[in-house]
Amino acid sequence: MTKTVNSASPFKSLRDKAMMVKFQDSVWGGQRRDRAVTADVATRYETKKTKVGYYNKFLVPKDRLEKRIQTGLDARRFHNTNTLPWLDDGVRILPSANYQDYISGMRKRASAALAAEREIYENWDDIVKEGMMLLGKMARLEDYPSLDDIKTRFSFEVIVLPLPEVADWRVDIPKKDLALLQKQAEQTLAAVQQDGLLELAQRLLAVVEHCHTRLSDPESTFRDSLFENIRKMVVLLPKLNLVNDPQLEAIRKEVEEKLGKQVAAEVREDPGMRSKTAKDAAAIMKKMNAYMQQ
Repeated sequence: MTKTVNSASPFKSLRDKAMMVKFQDSVWGGQRRDRAVTADVATRYETKKTKVGYYNKFLVPKDRLEKRIQTGLDARRFHNTNTLPWLDDGVRILPSANYQDYISGMRKRASAALAAEREIYENWDDIVKEGMMLLGKMARLEDYPSLDDIKTRFSFEVIVLPLPEVADWRVDIPKKDLALLQKQAEQTLAAVQQDGLLELAQRLLAVVEHCHTRLSDPESTFRDSLFENIRKMVVLLPKLNLVNDPQLEAIRKEVEEKLGKQVAAEVREDPGMRSKTAKDAAAIMKKMNAYMQQ
């Protein structure tokens, strides 16, 4: 997919309507390698080397950490859904148009993470006792972090930064080298914007394809979420369409009109409507595939 970004300076254009954002989530794994058991297993099975494997034990029941783990995973999904790819290291692009929804959603998840962590801290002594009971002879109190230490094993952080101002770079290198770096940076950013556009197209295509797959088979069942997910996507996509690509927007509107307005119960009860909706989805898929191959 190759499209031209309508801007003499993609960095300047993007700085006006987006920022960089990074989400960092850290959760204590609740595991520890038991060297004594590892050595015992190696001896028992007469292995030639002790390092043919390791024995890692779970210090606490998994369900004691599950709420916090799932909160972090939910936040990661939300973060990825509401941002666009940048370069690497987990940094992504957050369009200004989606800033309020993103920050509100992440604050809600941060509160849930904090509540889950507080539940762990308040019950830490009981959690340790329960874990040691389950481990039996493998239990060692020294394997467990103290309450103060366990509080350092969790973190939930959102870092928002402005995009770099390439035109105003001030570095002590020859002017010709600086000009080359600026040109390369702008080319990189143009590619980043195209990658973001491609990702949006792929997201939209995915929900349309799923709709077509479910509806084209008269015997296939589907949930209400089939159309709910389409409606969520057509609402989110304009907020992430940084280059305001008119073709993608036209396809989005068609998806909204022909698929997003469907009511699951009505489609289930009307074979004719089901067939027509499946055909509409197939026609949109054809347009999207052509669009992505340009």
